[in-house]
Amino acid sequence: MRAVYTPLSIHRMTAKCVALLPIALLMVSVFRPLAAQASPFQRLDSAGRPQSTADRPWACVQDLRTGLVWEVKTDDGGPHDGRRTFTWAPTPPLGEACTKPPCDVQGLLRQVNREGWCGRHHWRLPRREELRTLVDYARPAPANLIVDPALFPHNQRGFYWAAETAADPDEAWGIGFTFGFDYAYFKTDRVYLRLVHAAEMP
Repeated sequence: MRAVYTPLSIHRMTAKCVALLPIALLMVSVFRPLAAQASPFQRLDSAGRPQSTADRPWACVQDLRTGLVWEVKTDDGGPHDGRRTFTWAPTPPLGEACTKPPCDVQGLLRQVNREGWCGRHHWRLPRREELRTLVDYARPAPANLIVDPALFPHNQRGFYWAAETAADPDEAWGIGFTFGFDYAYFKTDRVYLRLVHAAEMP
């Protein structure tokens, strides 16, 4: 049976909608802050234990969506210093090419895995698409860092190594954290990196 709407019935429906409007606005005002507070990232201390956002500093960040645990950079001049750069290819242990080891990816991985950073011993370079998950393309570039500095302090505007070799075997892929593009650099170039660990504990 086809419904027939009279001016009176339309008026009553409009009145009901108007009456429900304050309730709808209240629900939006209540749930919007809750959604804004929800974060897919968990800060971890140097032993790999979760810590609150009020605790300082934190050593790693876990992405609760993927389970991946990310190295957090420092500014203390050590191997995790965000200003340090590394070659993808092996470099001589000492000399003009390397005055403060480790200077290459494998040397850094050996040291970090030996020390058990954040309670983990199987750190590696991230794959290109894993690295891309840290990029927030909603952040305007290049005015702002496109990696959230509130989670990842001491990040640099520049190229970060990924694990994959490019079409040219002398080059490897990475992500540029100025605009979020992927491209390849020569493996002998010294650039930034951020290590990652799989979700499972060793």
